[in-house]
Amino acid sequence: MTRAVAMCLRVIRGKPEPSVRLRRKGVMTLMKCKTLLLAILTVELLAAAIEVQAAPTLDQANENPFSGFAQIAGEYRAQTFTVGITGTLSRFEVELFGVGATGSAVFEIWNTTSGQPVAVPGTALASATIEFSGVDHAFVGADLSPGISVRAGDVLAIVLKGGASQLAYWDHTADLYPSGSAFTTADPTGPWISIGGFGGAQDFNFRTFVDTAPAVLLQTLHDDVTGFGPARILERTVAQAQVYYAVPDIQATCAALRFFDYEVRVIWKLSKATRKAASWKITKAQMDDWLGQSGSIQIALGCT
Repeated sequence: MTRAVAMCLRVIRGKPEPSVRLRRKGVMTLMKCKTLLLAILTVELLAAAIEVQAAPTLDQANENPFSGFAQIAGEYRAQTFTVGITGTLSRFEVELFGVGATGSAVFEIWNTTSGQPVAVPGTALASATIEFSGVDHAFVGADLSPGISVRAGDVLAIVLKGGASQLAYWDHTADLYPSGSAFTTADPTGPWISIGGFGGAQDFNFRTFVDTAPAVLLQTLHDDVTGFGPARILERTVAQAQVYYAVPDIQATCAALRFFDYEVRVIWKLSKATRKAASWKITKAQMDDWLGQSGSIQIALGCT
């Protein structure tokens, strides 16, 4: 298998050895190489996803000792948070109290507008049912499958859906989480009201976890650039980097990412110089975002 991969890399780089054959199956053509490497990529990405899911990185949290709690009942509750790590949001947890209670509650991840949950029901990015039976002021949560691609600076919300009144509660503190706020509403279409008391604003207790493995970051970048660039050149370059990383050939992966950076800058300059509308054109914000993602991946890989 290692020899076959090496042969394929030579073929893809345009330097095949015509005389070399693989187990009497014929010359390693470009099509055979693509099939082989894509199969390896699929296996590696699945393995990476399983490995990463077992140990995601804690990103945002309010773990301060609770000073009060809000009942799980008819009203919707929400805690906004600001993503700190680019990657895939793969898990969230909330601190609940349900001693003497039996049941579960539905929590969702929503987008936000102007720092508040998006006031449109049915737009959840993810949803999970969390058991609170017998939970004694402890964090409980759920893994998200599939996860949510996130970038540092994104503002999302953990939303507790309203339902039947339960003898269970979501713990909260004073305003101790600086990058978000707690909200409540009787109507998910809004308006959302900031939760406060005599001591001022409050925050619910929560944790979020983000996967940051290179394979995950490469897939996020691939998803973001899909369809952009003449002849979809950007996604093709990132896909090539994914193939190299699955081998693994870190040096080639780094080279592919550096070439991606070059392509992005060239396409941005062409976009500025071209007045006519074109589907391949990109904005400066997109260029900055993609170069930032590529830089984060190169740092994770140890590219020099």
